[in-house]
Amino acid sequence: MPGMADRRRSTTAQLLFIAWPPLCAIGCAGAAAPAQPPAAQPSPVAIVVAPLPVASAQPAVALPDECAELSNPDVVAKLDLSRHGVDARRQAGIRAAIGASAELQRMAASIDADLRTACSRILMDLGGSPPEGSTANPVCSAAAKAIGDFKAKAGGSFTLTIRPPSCSGSMQEMADCAGKCDLQPNQGLTEVRCEGGELSGECAGQCAGICALTVGSECNGACDGACDGTFTGSCSGTCNGKCDGKQSRGECLGKCEGRCEGTGSGACQGACRGQCRLGSAATCKGQCSGMCTVALKAPRCSGMIQPPGLPKECTAWCGARVVRLTECTLAQVKIKASGVADPTPAQRLIAALNAHLPLVLKISIGIKDRALRASFDAAEVTTRAHSTLAPGASSCVLTALQKGQDAANQIRESLNASVNVMASASASSR
Repeated sequence: MPGMADRRRSTTAQLLFIAWPPLCAIGCAGAAAPAQPPAAQPSPVAIVVAPLPVASAQPAVALPDECAELSNPDVVAKLDLSRHGVDARRQAGIRAAIGASAELQRMAASIDADLRTACSRILMDLGGSPPEGSTANPVCSAAAKAIGDFKAKAGGSFTLTIRPPSCSGSMQEMADCAGKCDLQPNQGLTEVRCEGGELSGECAGQCAGICALTVGSECNGACDGACDGTFTGSCSGTCNGKCDGKQSRGECLGKCEGRCEGTGSGACQGACRGQCRLGSAATCKGQCSGMCTVALKAPRCSGMIQPPGLPKECTAWCGARVVRLTECTLAQVKIKASGVADPTPAQRLIAALNAHLPLVLKISIGIKDRALRASFDAAEVTTRAHSTLAPGASSCVLTALQKGQDAANQIRESLNASVNVMASASASSR
C-alpha cells in the first residue's frame, strides 16, 4: 500500500548518543538529527537517547546496607564501586556485570512467581496441596504428576490445541539501557535492530495488518479472541446460536453463528478482545503489527533486540533487562477429551488446564528462548568479571556476581519445569 511503513523491512531503530539531557526529541537544540533514509525506503523507527554523564560527574548512591545497592538494577549504573574495592580502570566492566546480575535475579524471581502461581492453582484444582516455602520447581513437578494421574483416572485420550502467546520487548528500554552502560561510550549514530521478529507499536495513523487490542474495541476485520457481540467463525468454547446452520448451545466443530462463549476466530459485530486482523487500513486502538501510515511510536520487537557494537557486558545487562520487562499476551488453549471412561476427572482436568495452563505457556513458549539466552550471556560476563577482580574487592561485589550465576541456574531449572508441565498437558494419555 503506497505510503505505508512495512514492518517486514522496517526492522531498525536508531539511537543517537549525546552528552545531555537524558532524552532529547529529534531535532531539538544541541542534538544532531539522525540521517534520513532515502525517500524510496520506509522510515525507520527513530529513538534518540543519551547516556548518563560519566561516572566521575555523578554522586554515588548511598544506601544503609552497602550490599543491598548491588542488587538493584535501577541504581547500579550510578554506583561508585571504588568503596567496594574496585579500581577505576575496571569499574565500568564490573558495574555492567553487576547490572546483568541484578536484572537476572529479578527475572528469576518473576519467572518463579508466575510458575508457582500457575502450578499451585493447577494442583489445587486437582485436589493437591502445593508444598510451602519452596520454589516453583517441586510445585510444578507435583502439578505435572497430577495431570497425568487425572488422565489415567479418566481414561480415553486428550487433545491439546494451543494458540501461542505473543511476546515483545521494548526497543526504547534497550536504547535507554545502552545509554547508561558507559563501558565504551558510543559516539554518533548506532542502530538497534529487531532480529528474527516483527516490529509493532502505537500507530497514530492507519494500520493494515494485525491490531492487538488492549481493551475491547470494534474490529474492522477478523477477530482472534473474545467477541462481545454477534460472531461468525470458528469457536473454541460454547456456541450459542447456530453451528453449521443448526441450533446449538454447546461445542461447535464447524462454523458458529451467534455468540461464542470463549475465544474464536472470525467476524465480530461488537467489541473484540484479542487480535484484530485488519482487512484494510483502519484505526488501531492498540499495538499495530503490520503497516502504518506514520512512524510507529514506542516500538516493540517480537524477536531479539540487538544493539550492534556494544561490549558483551552491556549486551548482557541490557538484554537481561529487556527480557525481564517483556510483555506477553496469554496463550489460548483448547482441551478435548474423547473415549473417556469417567467424565468427572476429565472435566476437572479440562477446567484446570483451561484456567491456568496459559500462564505456564507464557514461560515455556513465550519467553523461554529469550530467557535462556539472557541467562547464558549474564552468567558468562559475571564469571569473567569475578575472575578479573583484584584481591581487595569487597565481599559485596563477589556476592553480587555469584548471585547472577545462581539466578541463571534457577532460570534454567524453571524453564525446564514449565516445559515438563506443558509436556504433561500435551500428552494424549497417561
